[in-house]
Amino acid sequence: MSKRRYCSVCELPEPVCVCAAIRPVTSGIKPIILQHPDESGHPKNTARLVQLALNNCEVHCGETAADFVHLQQSLPAPESWLMFPGEQAILLDVATKRCHLPASTTAVRHDCPLPEAPHNLIVIDATWRKAQKMMALNPWLEQFPRFQVQLAGGSQYWIRKHKAKHSLSTLEAVAATLGLYDAQSAQALTELFEHFKQQKLKAMPRSIQQRILQQVKNMHGSND
Repeated sequence: MSKRRYCSVCELPEPVCVCAAIRPVTSGIKPIILQHPDESGHPKNTARLVQLALNNCEVHCGETAADFVHLQQSLPAPESWLMFPGEQAILLDVATKRCHLPASTTAVRHDCPLPEAPHNLIVIDATWRKAQKMMALNPWLEQFPRFQVQLAGGSQYWIRKHKAKHSLSTLEAVAATLGLYDAQSAQALTELFEHFKQQKLKAMPRSIQQRILQQVKNMHGSND
């Protein structure tokens, strides 16, 4: 049996290589991705795509606070946002380009203008269960303003299942947030993401392709 060949640039299997769609830009907001070790090299992980699309993206692999000591000493809290959903997170609404403060702050979520763009965007790259564990193991993250982003149709990453309703892929969370402040960077991410999904789909057996396409059709129908 021949060994699967990988592209030396995008690090994906050659049948799903995305190099033809890479148009790297430098974002005005630096994504800093804290990647769980299990996500490194995962064939459906999207953090690598963010790295390929944005020149100034950083990916740091680890799980506990000891793995991120260097970041704890270098990230300024007011200028860095933590993207992590929850009741205490400020909700960024992509559709209205407004934000909603946590209910605990104002009794109900209060609609207000978008805050000034951060310098850094911290994103945990893990499954929802492991992301929650990483939050618990990294209390230093509590110093950062906490945000979550809302997409009208939810996640469009139909290749990978999401157990939590609010879950987005790492790329989707970054792209949606950047889209509120930096349209060029968001477009670079979105175009690469769409190419990646199509490449993955073409590499699948016909029966799986048809099942996924039907799921996508049903998903769009429920959002009409």
